[in-house]
Amino acid sequence: GRVYFNGQVLAIGNNKIYISRDQGITWKNDSRYTLPDGLGTSNVTATADEEGYLWLVGKDTGEVWRGLIIE
Repeated sequence: GRVYFNGQVLAIGNNKIYISRDQGITWKNDSRYTLPDGLGTSNVTATADEEGYLWLVGKDTGEVWRGLIIE
């Protein structure tokens, strides 16, 4: 799935986070966006909240991770 976060569209797949600056036409991997090392699944969904956090939820494990980009 896709999620709008930090002014960009993100997609999660192949154990990576991809970004699109052109609303989904082209995608690339960016080193600022990485999945947590301890994430025990590649079956992940994501959402962003109004406070600027990105939430990752393992669909099959129930794990919940929260991230924030600090620039």
